[in-house]
Formats: sequence, structure tokens, C-alpha cells
Amino acid sequence: MRLILLSVLFMVGLALWGVTSAVPAVQAQTPSDRLTVLIIDRASIQGSQENIDLINSFLGLFFKLKEGQPFVFIQLDDPTTPLGPVETDREDFSDFRDQLGEALLATSTPSVGLAGTLAEVYNLLNGLSAGAESVIYFVTASDSGTNPDARFVMLEPILNLHIEAGWPVFTVVFPGTNPGFGRVLQDVSDKTGGESYFLDTPDGFRDFTDRTLRLESKGSLTEVDSAVLDPDTVIEISLNIAPGTDKTTLMFFKDNEVTDFRLKNPYGFEASTGDRTSSSFVELPHLVMWELVDPVAGKWHIEARGNQGQISAWVLFTNKYTLGIQDFGAVPVGEPTTITAFINEDGTRTTVESARLSAKVTAPDGLSIIHELNDDGVDGDAVAQDSHYAVTIPPLTAEGEYRVDLELSWPGFEHTINARGSFQAQTFPALSVTLERTELLIPGDRAKIATVFANVNGQPFSVVVEDITLELATNAGEAGNLELVPQTIITQGRAFMYDLFYTPGAEAFTTVIMRLNLEYAGRQHSFATDTLILSSYLPTPVPAPLPTPFLLTAVPVPTQAPLPTPVPAPVIADDEPPIILIVVLAVVGGIIVILVIFRLSRPTPYGFLYNDQGEVVVDFAGLVRSPMSNLISRNVVRGVEVGIPGLEGVTFTFRGSGAFMSSKQVAPATVRVNNQPLIEERAIDDSTWIGTSGRLYKFSTKPAPQTED
Repeated sequence: MRLILLSVLFMVGLALWGVTSAVPAVQAQTPSDRLTVLIIDRASIQGSQENIDLINSFLGLFFKLKEGQPFVFIQLDDPTTPLGPVETDREDFSDFRDQLGEALLATSTPSVGLAGTLAEVYNLLNGLSAGAESVIYFVTASDSGTNPDARFVMLEPILNLHIEAGWPVFTVVFPGTNPGFGRVLQDVSDKTGGESYFLDTPDGFRDFTDRTLRLESKGSLTEVDSAVLDPDTVIEISLNIAPGTDKTTLMFFKDNEVTDFRLKNPYGFEASTGDRTSSSFVELPHLVMWELVDPVAGKWHIEARGNQGQISAWVLFTNKYTLGIQDFGAVPVGEPTTITAFINEDGTRTTVESARLSAKVTAPDGLSIIHELNDDGVDGDAVAQDSHYAVTIPPLTAEGEYRVDLELSWPGFEHTINARGSFQAQTFPALSVTLERTELLIPGDRAKIATVFANVNGQPFSVVVEDITLELATNAGEAGNLELVPQTIITQGRAFMYDLFYTPGAEAFTTVIMRLNLEYAGRQHSFATDTLILSSYLPTPVPAPLPTPFLLTAVPVPTQAPLPTPVPAPVIADDEPPIILIVVLAVVGGIIVILVIFRLSRPTPYGFLYNDQGEVVVDFAGLVRSPMSNLISRNVVRGVEVGIPGLEGVTFTFRGSGAFMSSKQVAPATVRVNNQPLIEERAIDDSTWIGTSGRLYKFSTKPAPQTED
């Protein structure tokens, strides 16, 4: 028994190696909003060397995971004599280390039970004015089937008080604990909002470590490797450490002691010689921790030699880089969106060379698309190398919340840094334009040319007239005057329906664009309409046809026809042509007759195309075409035959009922007829305006009159 107690003292001292600070009395402490109370059932632990090894490894790990936080230690059988609070980053921690070792070695007394101890803890936390972030841990290896605490009803009253105060109870159960008692402790943790852990090796230690890191918002463990040791086995492990890594903590969870560990940096130096000043090493019976501060980036190599049992290697990276997404509020549906992100180093934005920053955008329906951000001044990034990474993504099609997952990575390294954000997509205000009169406008006369409807997804949205900017340009003379007049004012000059009037200054073509600029959904929003094309040219007069002269002609006197001369009867030759030749000639002749009739039945192309200077650019009747096209499709002229850029996908068809333009192009159409997009087929007549590639052309059925010089 004395040997076991000495082992306890030694192991506790080893577990607390490298962790500093302590004070001996509760009364001497400053209240903390985040206090951790650790209740240890020492009576269930002292009788087993395996349990001693487990509590030793657990304490060493626990101090590391909650480094810098204040602790209070209470023995289950003596809850009125607590140790602490004690913070693990004070220089005089050695004094507390001795006190804790003596407390664990002391002979246990009859227990007051978990209910009584939790009552003492409740009074203690109230006396210290502990905050709602304080937590309680209970560690036990009790195998007694007659434990009075094994009945949940005995614990429920005091648990309700802890729940009201917001102090959860976490339970840690060693192997060998009575299963019934373990289930009760699981219920205790569930009821109070804590968690219960089964601390076996190596899986239990790994699960406890990973969950605690997540609860403390310190990241999560990443598995490096695992193996089952045989005598004299050597395990070799490679570990990639990415650039910017501030601290790397290697953790080895094992069944039994491992005799030797070696760690080499990318240059081949062992950590004990090459990186000793920036690393620390702690070995406990079931845990080995190796911490590297500001490690060299590259591939590190680890060797582990041991006897037998399972070992698993895990790593925790702490990077000096953090990611952030610019909060741009709601974005409009149907418009391109720019995502901007930052890489921060110690709170300062920076540009990281050779790194890759990507954003996975997940739509409300679950569809995800990955986009690459850059700081090169392209693809949505305004200024190169200004520490603002950006990308412009295509227009969003659906309203709702979009999730953005940022990932910073380096080629050749498995380590990544992640951050998450989101934004809302919704429909923004727009202007719908209904045209009324766009041609034959008279210079100097005011005319209503369109109705403007301000709306959000078809629903009226009132704006002031100052929110709408009118832009116009003309090809000749004065631009004229545009007026936007509200139909009905709702309040304070706001309306959703406007009339657009135009007074031309001279004969000209005029283009009009309306822009809506206002603040909406917490951001500045701008919307522009399609270009309107107005014409104030007067119609081209059609010259009157010349009168046909009337000529008098003499009526000839009919003469007597001579009598016909008798014709001798034909002589029938003996050799007649074969019947097959007659059939072939008849078929060929019939086809020729049909083609001639078909061609003669098709109208000849007619009319002219004038540019905006009044010059003829296409004469359909005189258009030079291939013989085959002229024969088969006499009345159909393809756009490529007229030689005007932008009309390649258009077809001109001439029928008895008139001329027509057609296009197989789907929206958005690039050819407009009388200011309307050309989709499928539309009739064209005299003075029809055709717009494409930024130019205007007029179709006329008759040539313009020639002016005399």
C-alpha cells in the first residue's frame, strides 16, 4: 500500500510538470466568470495502479486543454476542504502541486455522497460569484453496486439548482466503473447540459480531447496515424506543417509506455537539437504531448519505439492566419455579386504568397459551387495586392440564405484554414418600361413615349423622381428634353407609376437609358433599363408615279389566209425509240417544269436597307447571290448574304403578303425591330427600324428620292 501511495505522489507531480501557478486558499481568490471545479473520487482510484496511471494522464491532459483557466479541486469524501481557485499560469504553482499530491495520497474518509458534494460545490460557486460559464467535472472509478448515488432520484433536487444557475456537470468514468452507476452519471450530464466520457485508452482519451477542444473553441484534432505495436517495433510518421503555423501540438494516446520518441524537422535535425528552444515534451503513462512553437514549414518525421499495445497519433494546428468575409448585406437576385474576403495575420490584413483562397457558395437548395478568389486586380478584385481577395460570381437565381465556406490552402500541404459566413439574396427594385410612341416624333412637339413602373418582383414600389436618372444621346442636332411625371403621388412626392415625355430638338435618332439609384436593404442599389431608341425623322415622301402616255395606233385590216397545202402522210420508221428513254425524258422534263413554276411563283426580293445617314447599304432586288440560292430559295435572303455585322443569324423572307424577318436566337436578343427584341418572326414594312450592334437601319420598299446638287 505504501508503494502505491508513493506512486500516486510521483505521478501527480509528473502530471503537473510544466504547468505553473497556485494559491492555497479559496478565500484569497478573485471571483471568476469561468471557473472549473474538479471533483475526484480518490477512494475509487487509490487501490489500482492502472487507475493511478489514468488519473495522472488525465490531469496532465486536462491542465493542458484548459491552460490559463482557474481551477478548484474537491475530494468526494471531503468536500468542505477545497483547493483553489488556482490558475495554471502562475509561477508559484509548485506549492499547489505539493498540496494536491498530499490530498490525493491522504486516507479517504466515509463519503458524503455525490449529492452532498454537489451541494457544497453549489454553495462554493455562489460564494465566489461564479459566472454562467463555470463547469463541474466529476471523475470516478467506483465499482460498488451498492453506491447510494446510483439512484438518480437522490441527485435530482441538487441538480435542479445547478441547472437554474447554468452550471453543467461533466462526468468522467474510468474502466471498471459499475455500469449502473455509469448510466446514472450519463443521466446527470444529460440533464444539466454536460457530457459524459468513458476514459479508456486510446479512444477515450482522444474523444475527451477532441470534444473539450471544440467546447473551448480551440479547434479540433486531426488524425495523423495509428498502429498496434509489437516488441521493438518502429513507427515512422510523416507530418506536413503548412506555412503560417503558429503552434503545432502532437498528441500520442497509447495503451502502454513507449520507450523512445524522435522528431525531425524538414532539414533533418532532431527537435531536441534543432528546435529545442521552441518546443516542449511531456510524457505520461497514456499520453505523450509534443508542442512546437513557430515550427518550420514542410514535412516533419516522427519515430516511435515501444513494447506492445495500440498507439494513435493526432495533431492540433494553431495558425497565425485567420479568415474573414466582408459583410455586404443583402444582394440582388439576377445581378452579378462580388464576394470579398480577408486574410488576417495577428489582426492585420495581409497577402499570403503561394496560398489558394477559395469560397464554396451553397444555395438554399443545397447546390454548391466553388469559386477562386484573387488579389491580382482581376475577376472582381478592384486593386491588386491590397490584401482584399475578391471574386465576382454569376447572377443568383433564387432568393434565400447563401452559405459561404472560405478555405485557405497551400499546394503540397494537407493543412487548411477555414471560416464560414453567409449572405441573403432577395429581389431588389427595378423599372419596367412600356413603350407608347418611339417614331415619327416631331421636333418641338412634346409627346408621351413610355410609361415607367417602379416595382419589386412585380409589386409596386414607390420612389421619388430624384431616384431616377435619365440619360440621353443623339446623333445630330440638339438632344431635346426628357420629362418624368408621376401619375399619382402617394406621399411626400413618392410614386410607383410615371409617364415619360420627350420633346425632340431636331430630326435625329435619340437613345435613352433610365437608371434607378437608391438605398435598399442596407446597401446602395443601382438598376438600369435597356436602351430606348427614339426617332424624330419625318417619313420619306413616296414620289407620285409618272402618267402613262396614250398613243393612237392604226387598226390593221385582216387579210385572207391562203388555203392550206396538203401534207403527205408521215412515214413510220421501223425502229422506234425505247420506252424507258421516253419515261426518263418525261420525268426530267416534268422536274424542270416544276422548278420553273416554283421559281416563278416565289416573289422576287425587294426593298432597301438605309443606315442612320440615309445611305443605301443593301438593295435586295440587286443583291448578287449564288445560282443555287437564287434557284431554290429565291424569296429567302439569309443575313450572311447582306453583309451587315450583327444580322448573321437573321433571315429575310418575301411573300405575297409582305416582307418578314425571323431569328432562331433565344433571349437575350441582340437584334431589335422597332425597339422590340426580334424573337421568332416579325413583319417589316416601309420605314421599319432595325437595330443591331449599336447601329440603326431603316427598311424601305422604295428608293429614297435623289436630291439635286
